[in-house]
Amino acid sequence: MGHAPAIGDDGTANGFNAVTAKFTALKNAAAGLMEQADLVAERMRGDAKASLKLAELCAAAEVDPRHIAAVIEIGQAFDAAASGCTGLQTAAEGVLLAAGHAGSEHQTEYGAVHEAVTSSPARQARAGFYRQL
Repeated sequence: MGHAPAIGDDGTANGFNAVTAKFTALKNAAAGLMEQADLVAERMRGDAKASLKLAELCAAAEVDPRHIAAVIEIGQAFDAAASGCTGLQTAAEGVLLAAGHAGSEHQTEYGAVHEAVTSSPARQARAGFYRQL
């Protein structure tokens, strides 16, 4: 899994549009994770049901109880995995909402400044220039 640099760590790629794109990418990644976790949870729930059905069939066929218990344990593991996916979905939803909120705040805070700077033909001072005074 790759490591994304913090917003302030990647040099000149921190302009208004770049930061907006980073928030959008984070929202898209969180939405994709939510979707994938839902698919995995759905599959795990189906596998858990299939395991329980298999355990019932094994019991009807008078299979050794140790094997039936192992099949039931596998079904329980599938249920646990589905529950874990639900937790992952909840976390991804939190990231999605936080990234959306941060993107909105970024737009509110810097959108007008960006618009004013980019609409002017005059060359602008570099970021932090006025702090040196």
